Parts: sequence; structure tokens; C-alpha cells
Amino acid sequence: MLDGQLAGPDRQKIDADQDLLPRDVLDLIEQRWWQPIEATSSIEVLRHDEGFVEAPVDHPALFADHGVVHVRDIAANAVGLATTANGLVLAKRPPDRQQFLTAVALLTVYIHDIGMVDATPIGRRVHALVAAQLPYTAAADDVIDLIMDHRGILVRRLEAVDAVAPFDESLDVILREMMSLAVAHSKSTVPIALFREPAALRRLVQACVFTSLDEHRERGSSPQVPDTEADVTLTVNLDRYDDPRSSYSWMVSDHPAHRALAHDVIDGLRVLRAADAVRQRGSSLRTAAGYEIFVDTAGYAVYALREQGNTAVHLLRVDSPMAAGEANLRAAMVTADGHLRLALHRGTFEDERARTRAASATSRVIGDIALDVLPTFDAVGVGDLAPPTVSDGMRVLVERPSDDPSFADDVVAHLVQRWPDLIGRVDAVAGVDGAASAERLRYHAATSVTANSELGEAILAGAAKRGANVDDLDLDRAFTDVRVARVTADEVVVADGSPPVFVYLPGNDGLFVHPVGGYSPEPVPAWFPLGVTGAVRRAERNSTVIAHADLLVVMIPSAVYIAEWFKPLTAEAFVHLLQTATAP
Repeated sequence: MLDGQLAGPDRQKIDADQDLLPRDVLDLIEQRWWQPIEATSSIEVLRHDEGFVEAPVDHPALFADHGVVHVRDIAANAVGLATTANGLVLAKRPPDRQQFLTAVALLTVYIHDIGMVDATPIGRRVHALVAAQLPYTAAADDVIDLIMDHRGILVRRLEAVDAVAPFDESLDVILREMMSLAVAHSKSTVPIALFREPAALRRLVQACVFTSLDEHRERGSSPQVPDTEADVTLTVNLDRYDDPRSSYSWMVSDHPAHRALAHDVIDGLRVLRAADAVRQRGSSLRTAAGYEIFVDTAGYAVYALREQGNTAVHLLRVDSPMAAGEANLRAAMVTADGHLRLALHRGTFEDERARTRAASATSRVIGDIALDVLPTFDAVGVGDLAPPTVSDGMRVLVERPSDDPSFADDVVAHLVQRWPDLIGRVDAVAGVDGAASAERLRYHAATSVTANSELGEAILAGAAKRGANVDDLDLDRAFTDVRVARVTADEVVVADGSPPVFVYLPGNDGLFVHPVGGYSPEPVPAWFPLGVTGAVRRAERNSTVIAHADLLVVMIPSAVYIAEWFKPLTAEAFVHLLQTATAP
């Protein structure tokens, strides 16, 4: 997964493939619909907002960011997650269909939250319906025209399908229909079960699109799924169709080309939903107006509300478990082995009451994310494709914060108490979020390994050869969160001064250690442990390690190494070893 949650949104990741959506389309959408969201959330506007004055804690202006930075972050997440998910938690697609799925995710990301411009409680409740209806408005015509004229992967796929199985409507209308499916980002509007029921999903989307927003607002909630097609009320947005009853017919068509299209679009919506759920939080968390949100030692959320021109800053503490939980969640991602992994910002609080408050708030947010992500990738459709390697087996992994690792256990306890269905799918794991960026990314892209695998047995034999006592290891615990990564020649594996988050075991010769202090570089033989000193003393690394060849490296989180692998000898045992053992 892209590391947007930690490094901030990277537009180059979106720009890398103009075939998905051209940059001028994304810029136009940002300027027209996302920038106004930021403008409605500033102190200068809130001073005159009666809704904010009456109930500031519940006002959308204090929600996590829903502006330009927000959409760029989720877009970067979606592009990366689409690649990670392919064949892992979604059916394996060939390159052209995978490219199309990614483009669908990106397009729907770019309109999913535009309804948040209405900074009122009712605006928040119906914001997903605004996204559903936007593609049918005149304001979206030039966006549709730009996409059609560009003839990227979206349009070419529609043309190819139309050539073998003609649509009931023009291609620009089909594009609008696909775009309107951004409504599915909201689990309160579109239950995830409908992703497996295209006919019911179609009826619900029709009810969202063809009923006026005024009626939706009066109702104050999302529509229910109509029982039959005849129960769908058609009152607005009908002028694009000769027969509105034929709308979205490709979603329920029996033709193989239409079925494959619907399958790819729905899986693109899965990526949208998950990418939105794992958006940036923690140290990157801000409101739409750019005001920082953080959690204090009492376990409350604090907002740094800045006057225009930074003439003053007002520190506002609020009792909002959702805001506090989001502020304490440093990162969330779907890992390369198909699990939901979450890193926490802090685990130490001023007293037990504050700790309980923070653990409860953090678990609430993690649960909200898990209930978006896990069902999204559970029991996915396969169709004519190869099934995913992780099916109904995604787990929730909560990293232990370095300042108090046991806090993660409290969070997990609160989590399964609130949502018993998560029992057996949640674990507290070693924290790796404090690692240098390159090491963290390497770890999350690495492959898990078990002790009873061929590689696991080689690791145990190699470690024993280099002096480790592996006879008394609890193998399940010793291999918890152990992964194997590939490094390439000239790659810096460990940098001098970096945090000691991992111990490395090289699977082959080819690493060289460059110590600080003027000592000479030394080659590292296969299976020789690196980083033990830093892990034990919990101090920065005192050497740089560089690969002089392509090779595999075993990455053991330092907390796991200290708890399970670190077994120092007594003086007597060492003397006995010297007298009886031969040099390796």
C-alpha cells in the first residue's frame, strides 16, 4: 500500500499514469468541488455559523479533513491499494482489467465526499447522495466531456464492451452511471452485502439518483432498497435517458462482457471504500481548514485553531471519542500479506482514567475502520477470474506503541468487547511504525514466514550456525511478525543513526557493515545477526549497512527479538562453549 498516511499525499503517484484520469480532470474537480469545502470550515466562517455556535463539538467543521489534501491522500491510497489487492484480497485480473478497476476507484474517489460542502448535520447525513447525483448535473458536463475526449482506459473499455454488447444508453451516460456509484463509499447508505447483489444495488442507486435531494433531506436519511424495480420512484435527473427504467441495466445484464464490467466496477468500489477507511490520521490529521488535531495526555482531542495569517492560535479541547481516537491513530494500511495494520501515536497517558478513555476512543476508530475494510474484502466475487489468495482471512493487527507497548492490549480488549464478531481476528503486534521510512516500507512489502516452512527451517539452522540458541525457542512466538524481504545491490539496508526497530538476518553473503568511529567496513556472512546492539540498548544504530549484491534479508521486529531470540550466555556457559564447540 502507498505510504500516504505517513508521508502525506503524493500527487506524483496519481500523475504516474495519465491513462487512468488526466491531470486536468483532477485539477478541475479539486477546484470546483473540494476547495469550497475548505472555505466553509475556517474560523472566520464559523464565527457566523449558528450551527457551530450551538453545537461546536458535533459540527462537521471539526471533523477530519474533507478538502483537497483529503482527496489527494485517498486517491494515492486507492492507486496503491488496487495494486496490492489484485490477486491478494480481490480476484486476480489481467493488466487491462486491473487498470480499468484502478481508474474506476480513482474517479469515484474524486467525487465521493463533495457533499461535505454543506457543513450542517443534515448535509453530513446526505453527503453521499450529493455525490450520486452530481454526474447528472450540468456542472459535471465539462468533466464528462474531458474524460470522453481523453479516451483513457475508462472510455476504451466502454467502447470495447459496447462493440460486442451494445449498451441501452450512450457511453457518456454509462460513464455518469459509473461515476454516481461513488455513493457506495458510505456504509450507512450502501450496505456491503449489496456488493454481492447487483440487482439490489442497482435499485438502491436508482433510488439515490432519481429522487430529489430535497426529499432526501426531508427524510434525513439514506433511502432503503426498493423491493422491486417498479417500486423505484423516478422524479429527477431523467433527461439523460429515453427510458430511465433502463438505467444501470449493464449491472444486471446476462451478457459476459457486461457481467465482467459490473464485476470490475464493483471491485473498484471496494478499493474506494477501503482507501477512504485507511486515510491519513495521527500526526497528519487536520480539519478541512487545515487546523491540526492531536490527543493530549488526558486522552482528549485538542484542536489548534489558527486565526487567518497565524495571528493567534486557540487550543480547543473537546470530549469527542471519535476525534481523540483518530488523533491517536498514526497510520492504517492493507499490508502486502493482506491484513489491516494500524499504528498508534502514543500509549502513555497521565493516569489510569485517561488511559482507559484513550484506549476506548482508539478502539472505537479502529473498529470503525475494520468494519469498513474487512467486510469489503470478505467473500468477494470471482466470476471468470482466479480467486484471491486471502479470502475471508483478513486480520486486524494493532501495533504496540513504543512508549507503552501494553496499551495496544488494552485497545484490543476494548475492541473485541464492543464488537465480539472481531474476536479471533484481532491481535496486538510488535510496533514497527517508528522505523526509518525505507525500512518500514521494506517491511510492509515483505513476505511473512513461519517456522515450519522450508525457509523457516533454514532461518533456524542459519541462526544456530551463527551462535543463536534456538533449541528452547517458542517457535510460534519467535516467528510472530517475522518477514523476508529482498534488497538489491547498492541499497542502504540500515542507516547510521536510524531507530533500532528491526534485527536483520541476511539469507546470503553480500552485506557490508560501515561502522561509525573510523572503523573499517566488514563483510557480513549469511545468517549473521545485524542490529542486536541497538535493539537491546534501545539506541540508534551505530553503523550503516549496504548491500553489495541482491539478496534476501530476514526482518525480525526488535521487540520480538528481545522477547524470544535474545538469550545471552552466562560466563560458565560461555567457557563451556569455548571448550567444546568448533568455530562456525
